[in-house]
Amino acid sequence: MSIKRLQLAAAAMVAIGLSIQGAHAGYIDELQNTAGLISHWGMEETTGNTVADSVTTDSVDGDNPGTFNAGKGASLGASGPRPSDGFLGFSPSNNAISFAGGAGGANNTSPYVDPDHQGLLMDPTGYTGASGLNAATLIMWFQITDSTEQHYHLGGIQRDSSLGSGGRYGLAMNHYDDAGEGLRLFSRVGDPQASEQAMSTSNGASPDYYAPSSGAASWHMAVATIGNDGSDKVMKLYVDGVLLDTEMSAGNAGLNLSTRDSIIFGQDSDLDNGRQMVGQLDEIAFFDRALSGEEITHLYNAAVVPEPGTGVAMLLGLSLLALRRRV
Repeated sequence: MSIKRLQLAAAAMVAIGLSIQGAHAGYIDELQNTAGLISHWGMEETTGNTVADSVTTDSVDGDNPGTFNAGKGASLGASGPRPSDGFLGFSPSNNAISFAGGAGGANNTSPYVDPDHQGLLMDPTGYTGASGLNAATLIMWFQITDSTEQHYHLGGIQRDSSLGSGGRYGLAMNHYDDAGEGLRLFSRVGDPQASEQAMSTSNGASPDYYAPSSGAASWHMAVATIGNDGSDKVMKLYVDGVLLDTEMSAGNAGLNLSTRDSIIFGQDSDLDNGRQMVGQLDEIAFFDRALSGEEITHLYNAAVVPEPGTGVAMLLGLSLLALRRRV
């Protein structure tokens, strides 16, 4: 290769590297550019008891802010997943909502979160649309800071307590209290309640995510999808971009998530003990379709690593330019 061509190639590689680096989208950008996003609560607030929905004009639920009871266990301004935790796709000042376990008390009447509970409640009015959603995805980043084995509800689409304990979960994630049970996903589709079909991931399909008895707790990205495979309804649980379990309800592809559901995080919707979480949640998002495994892995990678090829292209280009100067 001639010196001039070598110089041009080096300059081109540097330009490509810089353009990729400049265009590289972190986790939030990738999330918001993924088709079907209908709600995203980034938890960037540091005061008050309200969190904003960044997706305000969609046709499913519009602007859907969340609120919690101040002084009952939930608080804003906690540290979310950050580069110091190994997540380079987040801001160094990324925030989260924290749950201390709440104050207890009865919680068996509407509006789902009584004054003694810590739950983060999103406006439940018509969340799943007039006819319900036939497919959906729930994403949340979670960190359990308690090292003792407790039964925690991370949250999701849950039920009006008037429906009773048998119909609590529309599309929700729980972390169980026995060793090896781990994170589980529950859903019910169909309306009225008498025609519902229940689905749940297997006990033990997920590892435990409690904080270690010594050392720091860690952040994880949990994803629940529900959709169709031919004539069947299919539900999948992913953690950190990896598929952990799949459940199928044969012949029920036509059933939708119920329009009666509420959206609550950090606790159960109607149990007296609330099963209140101890830890943090961040970047909660809902989609009106089931994301593919490839899309979920891509989102997780956007949180963990820079765009592939950026550093390589820039390093090679700079090396060639240095070589050119020595020639």
